Amino acid sequence: MKSLSVIQTSTWRHVESNFAPKKRTILIVDDDPMVLNMLAMSLDQSYEVLAAADGVEAAYIYERHLERITALVTDLDLPRLDGQSLAEWVHHINPRLPVIIMSGSIRNRDSEDWRGRISFLEKPFEPSQLEALLREALEAWPQIV
Repeated sequence: MKSLSVIQTSTWRHVESNFAPKKRTILIVDDDPMVLNMLAMSLDQSYEVLAAADGVEAAYIYERHLERITALVTDLDLPRLDGQSLAEWVHHINPRLPVIIMSGSIRNRDSEDWRGRISFLEKPFEPSQLEALLREALEAWPQIV
């Protein structure tokens, strides 16, 4: 069985695997600890995962690891800094970064500002749906890794 460990500081968590490093790093953000852990565990099979519980933590992690983060997966409704604001801030730094916004109620999903830059996933969803959307987003916005 694959062995995982979660490194947690006061501001961020990093899921590490005992196997070879993965090619791409995904930053996931959700304020529900059960959802965050489930997503981290499901994505860890294919990606290196950095996880944050709110938008401010995610911004801190992104600034520290921006050269290796290849996609952002975030909940829309977050404490301290919402997912839309986080996505806009990240796109000011890297307009090519794939972003997937998850929410039970996605409002303004057809906004001209978001079209073509952000993918949406309505909750509830199966982890396989997120994995497929993430693969599609990474293929649409290829990056040098």
